[in-house]
Amino acid sequence: NCPKAEKIIQDFVNQHIHNAPSLAAALIRMHFHDCFVRLLTEKFMFLPLIQGCDASLLLNSTSNNQAEKAATPNLTVRGFDFIDRVKSLVEAECPGIVSCADIIALVARDSIVATGGPFWRVPTGRRDGTISNRSEALNNIPPPTGNFSTLQRLFSNQGLDLTDLVLLSGAHTIGVSHCSSFSARLYNFTGVGDQDPALDSEYAANLKAKKCTNPNDNTTIVEMDPGSRKTFDLSYYSHLLKRRGLFQSDAALTTNPTTKTFVTKLLQGPIQNFYDEFAKSMEKMGRINVKTGSTEVLLTYIVSKYSNSDLKMGVIRCFGIAILVLLGFLGSTQAQLQLGFYSKNCPKAEKIIQDFLLTEKSAFLPLIQGCDASLLLNSTSNNQAEKDANPNLTVRGFDFIDRVKSLVEADCPGIVSCADIIALVARDSIARVACESP
Repeated sequence: NCPKAEKIIQDFVNQHIHNAPSLAAALIRMHFHDCFVRLLTEKFMFLPLIQGCDASLLLNSTSNNQAEKAATPNLTVRGFDFIDRVKSLVEAECPGIVSCADIIALVARDSIVATGGPFWRVPTGRRDGTISNRSEALNNIPPPTGNFSTLQRLFSNQGLDLTDLVLLSGAHTIGVSHCSSFSARLYNFTGVGDQDPALDSEYAANLKAKKCTNPNDNTTIVEMDPGSRKTFDLSYYSHLLKRRGLFQSDAALTTNPTTKTFVTKLLQGPIQNFYDEFAKSMEKMGRINVKTGSTEVLLTYIVSKYSNSDLKMGVIRCFGIAILVLLGFLGSTQAQLQLGFYSKNCPKAEKIIQDFLLTEKSAFLPLIQGCDASLLLNSTSNNQAEKDANPNLTVRGFDFIDRVKSLVEADCPGIVSCADIIALVARDSIARVACESP
């Protein structure tokens, strides 16, 4: 659907990255920060929107929401204009086809390759996210002040292991940092004006004398891999074993025997071995909770069209759960329907529905109207819903479904979708009528 897309991106990177080679580090950092954020908004508490690599980092804040861009870890992220320029070129070739999420992933890879670093495969087909939240960025992006336990937990949350932790940290072999990301190690490590004992004293003295000359400096930049910041090599790991990792998170890799042993192993092997292993971890990271196909389009439609006050939160919740099932909890493109789906997380759901039908004296209705409960949605000023279609003007039973939903919600809040309730009510009502027929 856009055969020239990757070539367009690659050509642009090759033409421009040499004018600002430091952008390679900035762009891979952008990709990293984008992939690590999971989102659970207060407004949609019923729907744990696992964001992953979805370009939500590109979204701006609004009057009602502080976006990921506004989170402390992202205040120094650069390269947004670069991504915008690439997006414009791709849009000119294939309007509305290539996602920003794929562009970020491809640009990150191509910029590293263009500056002499390793190549890795970038599977494409990601869909862009539509929601971005500052607190989630702050809570999920591994901080430069993180100790080993913090790093292990945050990487594990994304399905990444200790090998990935060491390899992805290796991207610190290029690029720079502001003093504010590590100055506490120099001036106030434990809050009493002390220096981090894990930091080589000679290196610390040099940083204080020539770089970060006061604890409040937030503008000076420092090489993360001194003497080799433009070369994607093993030098970063050598500094770690000399206690010269710039961040506390760098030093943390040497506090665990497993990660320290792996660092040593990388240094003992050829550079190509590091490149090959780094490529595997980058591809793995690039797959974190990605959304593909039309699932994100569905999510975008519902969030943008039906989150207003005209729609009952109960109906939104129904759709949130339905989407959650559709995404397979991991952003997959196919939902897996199964008998007894709620047997573990809401075991009484089907019994509640059956019991309600047995005690309700109203006439039972042919409620079989599809598989997604979209018939429950009301029209808005911008959209005429299914309810207003001629075949549906005489459909009844909406209040009946609402009453069943209320009973199920009382037992299992936020678990059972309206779509499943419609399906179960349809079956049980037919079964009940059949039982009572003479």
